[in-house]
Amino acid sequence: MDRRVTPFYSRQAVGKYALFLGCSFTYGESVADTSTLPYFFGKETGYRPYNYGVSGYSPAHMLALMQAVNMRSEVLEKDGVAFYTYIEDHLARVAPSTKWIYNSNGYWPNVDPGTMTVKGTYAERHPVSYSLIRGMYKSNIVNLFNINFPRRYTVTQYQRFVNIVKKTEEQYVQQFGNDNFYVVVFPAYPMPPELRQLFEQNHIKVIDYSALCSWKTAYDGMHPDEACYRHVASQLAKKFK
Repeated sequence: MDRRVTPFYSRQAVGKYALFLGCSFTYGESVADTSTLPYFFGKETGYRPYNYGVSGYSPAHMLALMQAVNMRSEVLEKDGVAFYTYIEDHLARVAPSTKWIYNSNGYWPNVDPGTMTVKGTYAERHPVSYSLIRGMYKSNIVNLFNINFPRRYTVTQYQRFVNIVKKTEEQYVQQFGNDNFYVVVFPAYPMPPELRQLFEQNHIKVIDYSALCSWKTAYDGMHPDEACYRHVASQLAKKFK
């Protein structure tokens, strides 16, 4: 599959890979190819970076990707690590929130809670709910007051989030033969205590950088600038050099 171009200089190589999974914060929206988190990590460690981030993606997309693509066949190195970059909005994307369903035209991965596999889209599997959501967002009142559901997350929704990440970890272990899978909490996006506790109970490794730094936005006013990515990568590199 296509990935974002991530420059890497072979003279730095240590024979290991670094997979980066997530959304636009992983992809590096609004910064150059040589200003992303994967690029800086590869430059500092010698791990070859593979950037699987896609703007607007959720953990459900990440799981769908791991179930549909044999990444092992795309990665040259035998050993390495995988990072999923967490931001707070991923909770809304996993719920999923009415706004994400509407904005995606219902084309959102539907995760079967029993098998933890992605089966079709939200619109296909929940046609009545999708129709109601579409009708709701035609209302001027909804748009005027920026109404979005759910407003608060339940324990069940937190658990669904963790289940999706855990299943992704299992897919990674199956494909790559190691358990070097980490959740990286991005600066300024602390996990709710309830969610963090569930990650610990499920033995998912979390690297919490939520309090690492504040950051300025890139020119789009929404995503981190180059300095932030460099700082996060530098801290992450210290753990894996």
